[in-house]
Amino acid sequence: MKLSVIIPCYNEIDTIDTIIQQVLAVDLPLDRQIMVVDDCSTDGTRNYLQQLQTRPEITVVFHEENQGKGAALHTGFAHATGDFVLIQDADLEYDPQEYHGCYSLFWKIKQMWCTALDSLAAIRIGCCIFGIRWGTVS
Repeated sequence: MKLSVIIPCYNEIDTIDTIIQQVLAVDLPLDRQIMVVDDCSTDGTRNYLQQLQTRPEITVVFHEENQGKGAALHTGFAHATGDFVLIQDADLEYDPQEYHGCYSLFWKIKQMWCTALDSLAAIRIGCCIFGIRWGTVS
């Protein structure tokens, strides 16, 4: 099982390193993909993220023009490869240590209602928006 964490960002040079380190530090029984989508930042965030492209656990996608958070999320969903998908804002508003509660809830839902749906269900639970790709979970 794999968790994709989508981090949309725009001009987050002051917090992007901290949030990525916090996400990496979360201990969950899942492989993970960290997907950072830069929405054409102009404050040095892009330069920082370019340095991370060699790290295999981090995927970075760059928008060539600012398109807004919704477009950044759409890009992240298109590149996500996990069975579970979580949205983590880059501004430190939510604590990645709260992923445990989201994971536990969705694991219970998966066990109770796993069907052949080939869609993404998402819910906001305090700290985050967390989703499960029903069609890929076994």
